[in-house]
Amino acid sequence: MSRNAFSRLCYLLEKLHTLFLVKPVPIEEDCANDRWKWFKGCLGALDGTYISLRVAQKDRGRYRNRKGDISTNILAVCDINMNYVYKLCGWEGSAADSRVLKDAITRANGFRIPDGVYMPYDPLEAEIPEVDDQISDDNDVAFIDQVEPMNRVRRGIAPGAASKNCRRCWIADEEKALAEDMKDLVVRGYKADNGFKSGYQNLLEQAMMQAFPGTTLKAEPHINS
Repeated sequence: MSRNAFSRLCYLLEKLHTLFLVKPVPIEEDCANDRWKWFKGCLGALDGTYISLRVAQKDRGRYRNRKGDISTNILAVCDINMNYVYKLCGWEGSAADSRVLKDAITRANGFRIPDGVYMPYDPLEAEIPEVDDQISDDNDVAFIDQVEPMNRVRRGIAPGAASKNCRRCWIADEEKALAEDMKDLVVRGYKADNGFKSGYQNLLEQAMMQAFPGTTLKAEPHINS
C-alpha cells in the first residue's frame, strides 16, 4: 500500500470515528475475565505497531524502523473487548514509541488519559473525608500531559539505584545524528540482508561521541534499544 493510499484510508476511518471508536469503561471489581481481572479500574491497553508501506527513495531513511523494514508507526488503544478507543497514524517507522505517545497526549484533541481517576468511585477514597468521588464533566478532571522518561521512573522506584541499564531520553539532534551515522554505515557496506553486521553498534557509539563530546550514550543499552 502506498503512503498516499494509506493516508486516504486513515482519513476515511477518522470520518467514521463515531462508529469505530468507543468510550472505554473501567474494569469492574467483579470482572471475571482471566486476562483483565487483575487490573481493576483499568480503561484498556495501548501499544505501537508497524504497518509496512512504500515511500519515495529520499524518505526511506525516515521510515525505516529498528527491524530494518520500511513502515509507519501507529499508536493504537483498545478497551477490554478489543474495541478501538484511540489511534494515531502518520509517524515514520524510525520514531520511538515514547515519542509517538508524547505527541498523542500533547496535541490538540489528542489522547486524553485521566490522571489518577479510572473509576467513578474509588474504594480507597472512601477513607478520606470530604472527597467528591463523582466525575461530572471532563472540565473537572486533570489529564496527563507528559511522558516521564523510564530512567526517572526507575530511580523513583528504587532511590539511589540508577543503573547503566536505564533507558535514556534522546534529544532531536542526537536522533538525527544517529540516523545519519546509520545511513553512512549502509554506504560503507555494514548493512546485510538480515540487518547490520556485527560490531555496528560500537561504531555508532564512537560516531556519537565524536558528534557530542562527553555524551553518556552507549552502544548498550542506549543505541541497542
